[in-house]
Amino acid sequence: MFCVLGAYTLKGDKDRYLASGMYGYVSKPIAVDAMRHEIKGLVSHEFPRNLAA
Repeated sequence: MFCVLGAYTLKGDKDRYLASGMYGYVSKPIAVDAMRHEIKGLVSHEFPRNLAA
């Protein structure tokens, strides 16, 4: 499981990271609500059986 925290982000970075297999993305400056949303998504994500071990 991967979530990206980007320090120097460019337009399109979020889409590129998510397309490469990341499960979440938050860029700086960090908005608390955005971070909470990404964490909730990560902990509630249903993984394929072979990754859940």
